[in-house]
Amino acid sequence: LIRKMIESPHEVTLWGDGTPTREFLYVDDAAEGLIAAAERYDDADPVNLGAGFEIASIAELDILIGLGVPPAEIFYSNPMKSRAYLEYAAAKGVEWYVVDSVEEIRKVQSVKADAKMYLRIDAPNIGSDWPLSGKFGAHMSDVPECIETAVACQADLAGVTFHVGSQCLNPENWRVGMERARKVFASMRAVGL
Repeated sequence: LIRKMIESPHEVTLWGDGTPTREFLYVDDAAEGLIAAAERYDDADPVNLGAGFEIASIAELDILIGLGVPPAEIFYSNPMKSRAYLEYAAAKGVEWYVVDSVEEIRKVQSVKADAKMYLRIDAPNIGSDWPLSGKFGAHMSDVPECIETAVACQADLAGVTFHVGSQCLNPENWRVGMERARKVFASMRAVGL
């Protein structure tokens, strides 16, 4: 979505109030959901394509699974995941993993060869109540090596994310994060990701 908005030669119309109906949306899921809604839904109300859950711990994974959340809807976003926790999450059916470094790409790939990964990049946290820069995100100078590693080990590096800090009131952080994401997507496309 970010890439489409930045690269669109046309005016982009946004619908809704910005409240997410799903934190993460895989393109194939969106296309399937839109087609199904167009074919079967005959109401004027908005359609919710689903919900996803981001976790940082195995305890959170167990709670969600206990509540009946499908593991494919769970995104493991801890920046430093132990091999044992990766193996546990993979065995439970988790498919999506955040990576912030070359080491995490290799570790996730070695545990779950078909994992879908998204690269978290750093973004400014100026004006956020809880700044998290330094804790999350690959520095832009490290991104080329992360992309090269993903290609070399045939990892499914399928997306980009960033964190502007909790309760961010500075829209400039978002602009910088989106611009950086655009550059990372361009680099990924250039090598076939």
